[in-house]
Amino acid sequence: MSDTDKDYVLDLCDEVIGQPCERRYTFDWLRGDPPAPGREGRKLPAIGGYWPDLRLVVEYRGPHFDQPERHYANRATVSGVERDEQRVIYAARRDELIPRHGLRLVVVGSGHLGHDSKDRLTRDRANDLEALRSLLAP
Repeated sequence: MSDTDKDYVLDLCDEVIGQPCERRYTFDWLRGDPPAPGREGRKLPAIGGYWPDLRLVVEYRGPHFDQPERHYANRATVSGVERDEQRVIYAARRDELIPRHGLRLVVVGSGHLGHDSKDRLTRDRANDLEALRSLLAP
């Protein structure tokens, strides 16, 4: 059993697709806000899984994805927004730029898979595989 929910989901996606993905992949064109005018932003944190031959990207966005992170509370970023707001901006940037570069983006949330009343994955492998087969179908 995988340690993290993201790894669990990607393991199941690998099984459905029949080949392993490249994990924690970064794209040179997927960048954060520049630290200063005329400078390039850093690469955004890695996406979940990437299958280059299929031009497919899978992102797992767990139950806390849209909730503020206490660790980053009120921490400003180089672009002048708080870290929680930046997470939303960067997710929107991924959602826009990944398809724009000819890649298919599939976002998997805990609501797509078996989960408990607190939205934690229950890891019901058979049902989760079926849900992912449906999500990943061309």
